[in-house]
Amino acid sequence: MINEVIKNEGIYAFYKGITANLVMTVNPVLNFTFYELMKKSLLNNDKDDYLSSIYVIAISFFAKLFTTFLTYPILTIKTLFQANENKTDDEIFSIIKNIFRSQGFLGLYKGMMKYYKFLSGIFSKLVQTLVNSIILMLTHERILRFFNETL
Repeated sequence: MINEVIKNEGIYAFYKGITANLVMTVNPVLNFTFYELMKKSLLNNDKDDYLSSIYVIAISFFAKLFTTFLTYPILTIKTLFQANENKTDDEIFSIIKNIFRSQGFLGLYKGMMKYYKFLSGIFSKLVQTLVNSIILMLTHERILRFFNETL
């Protein structure tokens, strides 16, 4: 099977989508950066070493929410590239230009608006993402506290 892929599509076939996935690594980097910036602004460096759980939950929520809305257009463009694998880069960029021309910048958020029910307030994927981020940051803070107190 490997030889068949190499014969038909070349070695490059094994790396399809790697650029888009590498670009999406900006999401967790931004999330952690925003989280740490908000955390430092809440901590009083003279007295406080740790935030209470409610603060961790709040800043995790807002950091991930901001990051998600900031990087969603990148996800939309990544999806366009992956969904149109037979098209050339110029054709895909033409699709992106048409989105800007017909719908403006908010056209890059169209998928979010279509699949999430804004009126009912239920954003299943967004809620999942936010909860995951909150659990991650709570765990991060507890592990950090544990090691700082024991060392």
